[in-house]
Amino acid sequence: MDIRPTQPSVNSEPSTNPPRAGHAADPGTAREASPGQRARVEWTLLLVLLIALVIGFGPLPASLSGTPPAPDPTGSVNRAGPIGTLDLFLYDEALRRHAQPVPANITLIDIDDDSLGQIGRWPWSRPVIAALLDRIAAARPKTVAIDILFTEPSSIPNADVTLAEALDRLGTSTDLILAVGRMPMESGHFLPLYPRTDFSRKASLAHAIFVAGADGLVRGLYLREAELPAMAMALVNPASRVRRPGTGDWLSRGAWPTGEGRLIGATNGTFDRIPAASLLRGDIDPARLAGRLVLVGTTAVGAGDQFATPLLAGRVQASGVELHAAAAAALQTSHLLRPLSPIVHTLLAVTLIVALMCCHWLMRPLAGLALTALVIVAIIATTLLVAWGTGLWLQPGTVLVATALAYPLWSWRRLTAASAGLFSQAQRLEISGGVFPTPTRARPIREPISAQLVRVQDAAEQVGRLNRFLMDAIQRLPHPVLVADEHHRVMLANEKLALAFSPVPEAGESMMVWLGKVLEQPALQALLAPRELQGEFRDADGRHFMVDVSETGGGADTPSRWLVQLVDITPLRLAEREREEALSFLSHDLRSPQAAILAMVDRARQDGATTMDLGEVERQARRALSLTDGFLQFARADAKPMVWADVDLEILTTEVADLAWISASTRNVRVTAGGPSGAMTQGDAELLRRALTNLVENAIRFCPPKGEVRIRHVQIEDGWLISVEDDGPGVAPDIRDRIFQPFWQPSRQGNQQHGTAGLGLAMASRCVIRHGGSIQVTDRTDGPGARFEIRLPGHLEAIIEPESIA
Repeated sequence: MDIRPTQPSVNSEPSTNPPRAGHAADPGTAREASPGQRARVEWTLLLVLLIALVIGFGPLPASLSGTPPAPDPTGSVNRAGPIGTLDLFLYDEALRRHAQPVPANITLIDIDDDSLGQIGRWPWSRPVIAALLDRIAAARPKTVAIDILFTEPSSIPNADVTLAEALDRLGTSTDLILAVGRMPMESGHFLPLYPRTDFSRKASLAHAIFVAGADGLVRGLYLREAELPAMAMALVNPASRVRRPGTGDWLSRGAWPTGEGRLIGATNGTFDRIPAASLLRGDIDPARLAGRLVLVGTTAVGAGDQFATPLLAGRVQASGVELHAAAAAALQTSHLLRPLSPIVHTLLAVTLIVALMCCHWLMRPLAGLALTALVIVAIIATTLLVAWGTGLWLQPGTVLVATALAYPLWSWRRLTAASAGLFSQAQRLEISGGVFPTPTRARPIREPISAQLVRVQDAAEQVGRLNRFLMDAIQRLPHPVLVADEHHRVMLANEKLALAFSPVPEAGESMMVWLGKVLEQPALQALLAPRELQGEFRDADGRHFMVDVSETGGGADTPSRWLVQLVDITPLRLAEREREEALSFLSHDLRSPQAAILAMVDRARQDGATTMDLGEVERQARRALSLTDGFLQFARADAKPMVWADVDLEILTTEVADLAWISASTRNVRVTAGGPSGAMTQGDAELLRRALTNLVENAIRFCPPKGEVRIRHVQIEDGWLISVEDDGPGVAPDIRDRIFQPFWQPSRQGNQQHGTAGLGLAMASRCVIRHGGSIQVTDRTDGPGARFEIRLPGHLEAIIEPESIA
């Protein structure tokens, strides 16, 4: 689209012309704000932005959601952003520098690599595990927690019985805790993995699940999940233990609620470990386990869960049983961290940002830079000291980011380079004229940055108005339009295209590929240029489109843009087809009886006969009259204005049966009508009567002597169904799609045509469609013959009638 300039070009200097007569000065430019006023506005906006940052990315929004806090310093298990990553780094530093020694009363029965090498690969058989449990039971520890899932039966005969008996013996001599796991389902819920019922008769249950935080590291756990305590909590707190739910496995419904998430302090040192193989061989003194908290699990590589975690000082990875031990140690010594209250955090953060921005308002740039560095160091030091001393985690990430951003965002307006950048941008944006006038200024602007800002504003506003003008023009074009770039990728499409085609092409999609799909022309994809699209195409719905292509740009500095317009010429093609059909009808069907009459008159004149076959003359004349009447009825059915009123289908079908009595009696055919009373719909009674009459006359024509034509109406879910059945030969399946076309004369199952114009069924179809209904023909299900079905809506408040093309 070539839009040539119609206005004088903009000068490089700000305009000083006063407003022309009859044009008011722009209220936004008539009076320039003072630098102080603008500075206060900028300071206020920046303060609001920083406050929104510390609130929006702080812990307050998550706490307002009502969900329990996740066991992670960021309060979430979603992917950590830059602020969350900073928080996690500082938190790990606090953990590393404040790790506590491991307690002496926790012992791990370690199924390690050496044990697997001596006993055999994991999983061990149930009798081997039973022997290990008997060794533990003999030592009489205080509590034993087994981090092994016993969910499936063993394939070895009596192995499960042996293990169940060992668990019962262990549960009799000490407190026994068995692990419950979970398995994700496709629905997004979880399925619990309970130990077998016969394994948990004397044991408490606890969940053995750790949730990775925002960066994939484990720093805490949920104290309760699905009404089950964490294994570490059950190990150190007997009051938290639960048996198997007495009401059955309610968790099988997929629910898995979580309780409070807690952050675990780090431990420094090595837990007391006993290799499982050594205990089985009897190399360990049983007194070593007496009265202790014992955890049984595997640390062998590839034989159990491994987690990345900072909770074990000096290590970056730990097994599940080691994490249970670390969590039990933290719970036993109350070495837990808790986030600061979200409300208190928000109040402190907002107070600090307001104070910092007030200092920036009063200070010179260098002093503001020094203050920013000092505040950042103070925030980090305070966070570490408070975490070590009180166990409170301050979540300083948002405050640190806001503090770091405050100085550069405030100082940008003082940079002298802004003037040069604005001058360059103004030169690039200023366009020569365009279709909109350049705004004028009441007085010149002397301040350089403000002057360049005004130039940029004027140029951008003019470009924006021009773009909006072009977009509105494309959207208001009367036909579907596509705009593509030089690589034939779709840039935009107007509303008409969305109404005409589905799906609409996505931005960046190949225009040639999309057109090839919707126009069912795969060869379009091979065209080198859209200009080769010029021509007429037909889509899958039978619509005809004339494709018009124009190219804009294409110069050295301006890339090509392709504008493709698809003009729907389907009504024109339909009108042409109906005109040809009407001309064919007039030239053949209507002329045929007239020619026959003239031929008989001419023959009588040549033979010198004084009389002629008046019966044949009458028959041909009536045939011509019938064809003419049918053509007129068809035209009226398509063009006659609808007269909407309540229509009683029972009365309507009875009238149609009575009107067909004469023609039915002539052919010795019986016509019956039936259906429920009170069958009311809305429509044009005259058109519906004509449509049913045509269907009944058609059925009588093909019905054999002593046959029956049945008219029935029944109520269906969305309206009414009217059927017309006959005892004739039926309609062949291969012509059912064409039987309602104008001027098409069907024959039933090889029968000869009956000399009609082929308009009766077409007229019936038009009448039904104008009522918002549908018509179809099928075979009878209870015998030979055809069944015509009309489906009408029950109630029509209003209907948009299709345009008549008659």
